[in-house]
Amino acid sequence: MPDEIPHNEERAVRAVVEGRVQGVGFRYWTVQAAKKCGITGWVRNCPDYSVEIFAEGEPDALHDFFNAVQHGHPLAYVASCNISAAPYKGFDSFKVRY
Repeated sequence: MPDEIPHNEERAVRAVVEGRVQGVGFRYWTVQAAKKCGITGWVRNCPDYSVEIFAEGEPDALHDFFNAVQHGHPLAYVASCNISAAPYKGFDSFKVRY
């Protein structure tokens, strides 16, 4: 799964995370993980109970971030994390989107 991160020069990816990822503080935990890894972008809940992440950063940092997303939150259960390349936007921070 983290190995699926595209190594494009724009260094931006979009991910849809499914499982028990809403109602457990997952978005706010993701913000902290992003800050630790030097990732910019955003995270938001989706109506289908998945969580969408848009992340920008160096390929190694993205790898570390998505490894943490998939395995680090103590109360979440990540059943799948579908990652795809996305256009680079140039965000300067990582935030929860509503």
